[in-house]
Amino acid sequence: MTKRPDPNTFPGAVREILGILGAAAAAALCGRSERTVYQWADGETPTVPDLRQALALDVAYVRETGRRAPLQAIFGRLLTEQTGDTPPPPAELTREFLDVQAEVGHLAERLRAALDAAGPGGRAVTVTEARGLLLQLESLRLEIDEVDRALRAAAGLTRPIRIRTGDGPC
Repeated sequence: MTKRPDPNTFPGAVREILGILGAAAAAALCGRSERTVYQWADGETPTVPDLRQALALDVAYVRETGRRAPLQAIFGRLLTEQTGDTPPPPAELTREFLDVQAEVGHLAERLRAALDAAGPGGRAVTVTEARGLLLQLESLRLEIDEVDRALRAAAGLTRPIRIRTGDGPC
């Protein structure tokens, strides 16, 4: 991969999945070569997994992590964008907020493990641990974007709003 793909795209979602499953396992799941799955994760290559392959990748990711399926999230966002933003039910907005909290918990768990003196790098973060933390941050950003979309849709906001800091009591 020559450049890190936007996490809010199919290549970004595949990259997140590869960070958890590994290219060899993903390739085996999809009946494709490792080179092909790396191309799916490359934002500069116009190839993506077909629906069966995307489902297999999402299923394996969810089973491994217990988190939301990355490719399904991208597909859902694109579908909503192209069919018109309809306000989500309050339960969806609540779920989006809970997903962010879960991602923060996963990030904290990885950071704790990376800084554990009994870990591979002792109290120093290894390159592998840093990659895992960075992938977790990308996943958190994706979830925050989903909250932003759901909140704006629930409030009927169709254009950007300016948010000023320091307006509240805190």
